Amino acid sequence: MELELIRFIQQFRSPVLDAIFTAVTMVGEPYFAAAVLTWIYWNVDKGRGRFIAYGVFTSLVINNAVKDFFKLPRPIGQEGIVSQRVETATGHSFPSGHTQNTAAVFTSLALAFSSRVLAVLTPFAILLVGLSRLYLGVHYPKDVLAGALLGVCIPLALHRIYLKTRDKQLLILLTFALLLPTVLVGDSRDYIKGMALFCGFAFGSLLEDRLVSFSTEGRPVIKWARYLLGLAILGAVEFGMKFLLPDVAAVVGLRYFLLSFLGMGALPWLFQALHLSY
Repeated sequence: MELELIRFIQQFRSPVLDAIFTAVTMVGEPYFAAAVLTWIYWNVDKGRGRFIAYGVFTSLVINNAVKDFFKLPRPIGQEGIVSQRVETATGHSFPSGHTQNTAAVFTSLALAFSSRVLAVLTPFAILLVGLSRLYLGVHYPKDVLAGALLGVCIPLALHRIYLKTRDKQLLILLTFALLLPTVLVGDSRDYIKGMALFCGFAFGSLLEDRLVSFSTEGRPVIKWARYLLGLAILGAVEFGMKFLLPDVAAVVGLRYFLLSFLGMGALPWLFQALHLSY
C-alpha cells in the first residue's frame, strides 16, 4: 500500500516538479537549519537561539537513534519507484530525518518567538517537505508521518521543561546525559554527527554563558559582518577537515563537535574580541 501511494504521487512527475520538490526538500537539510539558527543566535536573540538549538539537536539525536534501532530499508530500488537526490538519503528510512528536522526547526521557532505566523507556516512546511520525500522516492509514508510527529512533539515537550527551569545550561547538560544511553543502539555516522553536534552545543553554550556573554545588538552592517565572518569560518572548518583529514568516524565526530562548539561558544568570543558584538 505504501509503495502504491509513492507510485501514485510519482505519476505526476515532470522536470518542473522535480526542480520544485528538490528545492523544497532542502529545507529539511542541515545547511538551512544552520543558516537560520546562526542568524538568530548571533544577531536576534541569544536565549531564543539557544532554545531552538536545544530542540533541534535533541530531535536529531533521537531521530538517528530510532533509525539505528529499527534499521528499516528505504524504498530506493523498489519496482516502479524513481529515487532522486539519493546522496542526501543517508542512513535508514524510519523515521524521515528531513521531515523531522523541518518539524523540529519550525516548531522550535514558533515556540521561541510565540509567533502565530510561524505556527500557521509550520504545518505547511512539514507537509511540503514530507511530500517531497515521497515524490523523490526516498521514504515511505510511515517514515514521513513518524518524523513529523517526533519533530513536533519533542520541541513541545522540551519547551515546557525549558520555561520552568531556571538553570538552562544545567538542563542542557542533563539532557545530554540522558541521551548518552542511545549510544547502545546508535551506530551510524548520522548518529555520531547528531551526538557530536549536541555535545558541541552543550559545551559551547556553557562557555558563552559563563565566560563570554556577548550581545546580539548592533547596526545592520555589524550584524551582517559577524554573520558572514562566522559562516566563512564554519565553512572553512567543515570543508577543510572534510577534505584534509581521513574519512573515519572519529574525525567526522570531531568535525561536527567543532562546528557546533564554534558556533555556540568560540565564535561569539571572537565577535566580542573583534568588537563585532555591539
